[in-house]
Amino acid sequence: MAQETALQVIELQQLPIIVERLHSVKADIEQRTADALSLVCTEQTYKSVKDARAQLTKEFKEYEAQRIAVKDKILEPYTEFEKVYRECITVPFQTADAELKRKITDVTSGIVAQKTDAVQEYYNELVAAAGIDWMDDLTYRPKVNMSDSVTALKKQAKAFVDEKKLTTYPRTDSCYITDDDEEMLEELTEELEGFLDITPEDVDEAVPRTRRTVNREKVTDHHAILPTRSMLQADLEALPKGEQNVLKLIIARTLMAVSKPFRYLETLLTTECAGEEFTAKGKEVLEEGWKAVERKVLADILNRKQELTALPNAAENECGILNAELKEGQTSPPKHFTDVICYHRG
Repeated sequence: MAQETALQVIELQQLPIIVERLHSVKADIEQRTADALSLVCTEQTYKSVKDARAQLTKEFKEYEAQRIAVKDKILEPYTEFEKVYRECITVPFQTADAELKRKITDVTSGIVAQKTDAVQEYYNELVAAAGIDWMDDLTYRPKVNMSDSVTALKKQAKAFVDEKKLTTYPRTDSCYITDDDEEMLEELTEELEGFLDITPEDVDEAVPRTRRTVNREKVTDHHAILPTRSMLQADLEALPKGEQNVLKLIIARTLMAVSKPFRYLETLLTTECAGEEFTAKGKEVLEEGWKAVERKVLADILNRKQELTALPNAAENECGILNAELKEGQTSPPKHFTDVICYHRG
């Protein structure tokens, strides 16, 4: 049973008693040293001083031997005690600590692994719900500590997915999808039209409007970039302006790809004056098609205000010249041949 405090199991029963007469030795050394220093320096006294120093050195070594012998006698029981202490205290405590540490590590690793699996499973559910197929297990590697709660870790995983889930895998050069994704694109298109309040066009049910975007041969590692369904619930205003514009471009291109063609009627009017022919072109919109999506979604980005100009109905001999103006200008010299020009010209 564990005890709150350590028992008093070590006790010193008898202090060592050392008998010494060192003060008399000190007085003798000081007297002999003073006698040697008082001699007048001659050749004879030099030898006497040297002998006195040698004798003192010899005696010091003898005293040192006695001191060490006393010390060894005093330490002898302590040395024996230390052996017993190591055998009964140090080694058992160190062994217990190592085993308990290993046990704690095993438990901690197990709990951390359970938390990691729970968070990874939750992350996979978020990815599947968002339709972000490119975010696999390697995309998000949470750092899980023993003190972290599963709830806090799930919040981190959700924040990570929310940040990344606005579009599908971004690194691709393909503009097409596979036939496996065609149904998904149709559903996504309907949701985007509702999100942007765009009235869907009447389409031929026999030929789905998404069919023109399907080409498995032109899809390599990943299909074209598409917005995700999770984007519809995201706070787009919280994004930086540049990211908002990029996302708008992706949304617009997605809807434009499944919209009807932009159809217009182009009129060419040719008039003749003084033997010279003058031409004018006009366009009349027959069906806006994808242009309607572009205008609605990208109006603030493209800032295009130019409208198509339609020519008035005119019959032969009804045209006249209202005014004429002569302008002087300079033509540009032909461009230098480049590798690209040479390549195209063979």
